[in-house]
Amino acid sequence: TAGTPDVAKAALTELTDVAVRELRTQSDLSAKAIQSGATAAAERIIIEAWRDYYVTALTKIPEIAVSAAGFGAGIAAAQARVRRVATEALSRIGS
Repeated sequence: TAGTPDVAKAALTELTDVAVRELRTQSDLSAKAIQSGATAAAERIIIEAWRDYYVTALTKIPEIAVSAAGFGAGIAAAQARVRRVATEALSRIGS
């Protein structure tokens, strides 16, 4: 609640880790759903929605800090990590 840069950085790390876990979990669920008859196209939509949600949510982290300066590179790196994990998840389920 102090709005310090350290708090915002911790929130960035936490949200990134949550996003990675969610995308990996969703990848597992999607693979099982496809084995049970779901289409890869439908499962891709789900993973893409989670990816887009977290990529956008990461941009809100600077709002936690009293001074939002200096978060650009960290946010970009976190978004790249989320996108990379989403790409791995999407490649796992195919097209």
